[in-house]
Amino acid sequence: MEKRRNILFTIGIDKYDSESWRNLNNAVLDAKEIAQLLIERYSFELYPDSLFDSEATKKNIYASLNNLKFYVEPSDNLIIFFAGHGNMNPHTHRGYWVPYDGTLSLDTYIENSVIKDFIQDIDAQHIWLIADSCFSGTFLTRTRGVINEMPYHKLDEKKSRWMFASGSEEKVSDGQEGLHSPFSRYIIRFLQENTNIYTCVSEIIKYVTQLTINNSTQTPRGAFIDNIGHQDGEMIFVLKENLIKHNFLKTRGTTNTPKLRLELRANQKGKQNPPSTEKQKGKQDNPPVEKPKESPTPPPTPTPRGGDVQPKPTPPPPSPRPQPTPRPQPPRPHPMPRPRPR
Repeated sequence: MEKRRNILFTIGIDKYDSESWRNLNNAVLDAKEIAQLLIERYSFELYPDSLFDSEATKKNIYASLNNLKFYVEPSDNLIIFFAGHGNMNPHTHRGYWVPYDGTLSLDTYIENSVIKDFIQDIDAQHIWLIADSCFSGTFLTRTRGVINEMPYHKLDEKKSRWMFASGSEEKVSDGQEGLHSPFSRYIIRFLQENTNIYTCVSEIIKYVTQLTINNSTQTPRGAFIDNIGHQDGEMIFVLKENLIKHNFLKTRGTTNTPKLRLELRANQKGKQNPPSTEKQKGKQDNPPVEKPKESPTPPPTPTPRGGDVQPKPTPPPPSPRPQPTPRPQPPRPHPMPRPRPR
């Protein structure tokens, strides 16, 4: 397999300039830990213009994406990872990244179509865009297809442009402080636990998607990006020699690391079991109050970790005065605290 230079461009935003957006807890942590694993285990290098918190203004993100065109060479692998707030226009369903200086005005955001144009202009062998933010799934128009058995080196020979979103057209969780978002947690776990000489994008997508669905209320989406140079290939991650325990040379889109494969199978079987937690009931019955980022008491707008701006619901009118034989009303449940959404 051809030896390639591996480049990682990360954007992580916890602290926002505008009071319109609540600060997050785990976006920078997620970006830095994923970067550390890719550097230490898979021979990636961090792009010098990576951005965190106040560095990640709209202007600086545009400049860094533009400079990538001159930094990356045609034979390189490139990962772009964004963690922060996302938003969606409720009328057009177009998705956006919210930079550090984003407000409630759409012209302060970075639209998915603009990101796609930047990617189209970058001449690299493989590009993988990963977005851990609300409404990041609006980037994609399809989901991943079934992959037949294929040697890793054959996938590497064909150009690829892939995207992996932490959710669909939905809000996603930022997670408990210091414990990562649900989506990034399983990316980190895969990168840490993989022991096969090679792994590929579709293997990571399948594992992370299944584990995230089973352990949260969001649904990641991963697929290739249409019309910007994809040629049915995939980026191949080569584990450093001293970490290799297995030497499988072909993939079927499922990890070849035995430990991760067993975990994936257990979660696939678990999906068929009757729900036993509030989260699982919410996925099966789909009542509005069980959705991940809603609660009996509406949160202030904009919704943390992203969200289309909606007016606050009008509170219900007060109950009429008691009649001679009033019907007892049950007390309103006190909402349990939930992780902030992205």
